[in-house]
Amino acid sequence: MKKTKTQVKDGSGNWLGYTGMATAFLAVAPSANAQVVSVDIDPDAVVMSGSTYDVDFDGDGTFDIQISQSQTSSSSLASQVVGVNVPTGNAVLGSGASFMYPYVLGAGDPIAPGDANFKTDAFGSLDYGGSFGNWINESGFLGCRFVGGDGMNHYGWVELTVPDEFSATVMAYGYETTPDSAINAGDLGGSIGIGGNSAPLQWSLASNLVSDQAVINLPSNTEAALEIKLINSTGQVLFADVVNNVDRYTLPLANYAPGAYFLRVQQGTRVAFRKLVKQ
Repeated sequence: MKKTKTQVKDGSGNWLGYTGMATAFLAVAPSANAQVVSVDIDPDAVVMSGSTYDVDFDGDGTFDIQISQSQTSSSSLASQVVGVNVPTGNAVLGSGASFMYPYVLGAGDPIAPGDANFKTDAFGSLDYGGSFGNWINESGFLGCRFVGGDGMNHYGWVELTVPDEFSATVMAYGYETTPDSAINAGDLGGSIGIGGNSAPLQWSLASNLVSDQAVINLPSNTEAALEIKLINSTGQVLFADVVNNVDRYTLPLANYAPGAYFLRVQQGTRVAFRKLVKQ
């Protein structure tokens, strides 16, 4: 069994934090050094029978790449297909003119700005009917470019195995948090993590656009203490507090400059992050 782990270092080599699920991740703004984040999915996600798996590299709440399995039909052909749904503005490395076929990358292959093989098609076939696609009976890495929650281009990878046209298994993914910076397929960054079987920590902001204060709606089950941290775009912790048995927390922001910040809430081994912008 794999363990889910998210790994990120700041420019000084300090660990910023981790999450237990793909949906709960700190998006970190650029620094002088590369900042690679990887998530190892536990258990591996099997996509089959018309299902999908959303890869949200930076945890901004919008999927960046979607792995899907479905049945397609036309006047001449009906078949099963495992594919990649690519939102507008994003891309994957691949080949093809009329149809896009994503490449199978090996560990260490570069995924970098300026690569002419990035395809922006809305859909790419991994295995179409067991006859078309580069991923037939293959395991490897999908090379991706996506627009992050910061509005800038980032580069990442998704580790997959595609045994046939009926299913795909998503094992891990990772991305470079520094905008417009290359990453190698399979690059894991650092090495901290927790088991991935715990449910993600659920909390929300009353509004992501704030002025003098941020109102945080916390989990209703708060028997265990909750740690709240405000983090700036370089990973520096500006404020920290620990609370018990509260379902709403007001964080004063009057003394902070306008700009983008991140809130980190942790309860036990569960962590989740949200981005906010102070006007």
